[in-house]
Amino acid sequence: MNMKCISALLVSAILCLAGCKYEAPLMQEHGIPVDTAVLGFWEVVPDRSGGPDSSENMMVLRFSDTEYLIHYSAKEEPLYFRGYPIKIGGVTCVQLQLIGIDNKPVDSSQKELFHVASYELVNGELVIRTLNANLVGGGLKDTGALVKAFLKHKDSPELFANPCRFRRKLKNT
Repeated sequence: MNMKCISALLVSAILCLAGCKYEAPLMQEHGIPVDTAVLGFWEVVPDRSGGPDSSENMMVLRFSDTEYLIHYSAKEEPLYFRGYPIKIGGVTCVQLQLIGIDNKPVDSSQKELFHVASYELVNGELVIRTLNANLVGGGLKDTGALVKAFLKHKDSPELFANPCRFRRKLKNT
């Protein structure tokens, strides 16, 4: 998966928070540069099955050379994430950490702050998929167990699921 896919992963993970959430990160170390192709303002592409509407949007900003700051706005409270590209077992993806809800920092007692996603740019849309909880269970409580489960299924075409599609939001729309 290339860097463009990593960027889409960030956006998708944010918009598809129904995906698998974890108490620990898959990886903390990171040094992969951010993908500039995913920076900017994105809106959800509504699907025909009554999925999210275009009032949901996401702003992806460069926080540092290796980290994103992501603001996801939906009908409910806005969410803020720190994201960074990672590569594990030859699989490139994005580690996301929830850092704020509704303009406030996350409570220190809150669990399930971490998400893992993949992304790709397809025909001008950002397609984000979250780590498949059926393969890599959401009940894993530490990085070691998460890494072991991830590596066990790293070659599965179903490692990432629940695609969400975004398109760049144009000015004055």
